[in-house]
Amino acid sequence: MVAIIPSIASVLALNLGVSGPGGTIWSWIIGGIPIQATVLSVAEIASRYPTAGGLYFASSALAPAGWGPLAAWVSGLAFICVIKT
Repeated sequence: MVAIIPSIASVLALNLGVSGPGGTIWSWIIGGIPIQATVLSVAEIASRYPTAGGLYFASSALAPAGWGPLAAWVSGLAFICVIKT
């Protein structure tokens, strides 16, 4: 899972105060399941297109006709925004 430590540290105090330790653990597990499904789906798609920058190429290839370059650009920009924050 991406950024486990920062995600826990950023909301730990709020979540513990509202739901307690049990709620914190269950919310992390329940939230992690769809994230893992998304990660595994994207990994499967990217493995279909084994190129450098597989996610950008996959975004471009799977987008509707004419939207490929924009989809690849938005995917790259989103990745940059996530890494910088």
